Amino acid sequence: MGKHIRAVSNNPELCKLYGIDSDKVILMATVVSSALAAIAGILIALDVDMTPTFGFNYFLYGVVAMIIGGVGSYRGLIFGSLLLASAQHLAAYYIDTKWIDAVAYMILILFLIWKPLGFSGLRLKKIDI
Repeated sequence: MGKHIRAVSNNPELCKLYGIDSDKVILMATVVSSALAAIAGILIALDVDMTPTFGFNYFLYGVVAMIIGGVGSYRGLIFGSLLLASAQHLAAYYIDTKWIDAVAYMILILFLIWKPLGFSGLRLKKIDI
């Protein structure tokens, strides 16, 4: 199975010529990697006492950084993340750590009001159906 995975990753069209079903190989690789990740996640959760909402705040910070940076812009995402992290840490240093979330959402609201397209300023293309 490992040789099939390497072959499909290099050239899926050539694998079809040799009779290797590339869709089946991709599905099996996904199933195996997901199962291993699930087992690792369960074992880590048992060790560090995780809860179902463990990473939700980090997810929200990621969404805020994406909105600040602009959708579809890697450079904007980096600058948005740096701005958000810097503002949060400066607020924790100068004000109090309780204000970290409030600062993040105030920055989000300010960007949505004055610069809704983020740092990049690129509009997404409209698709007419």
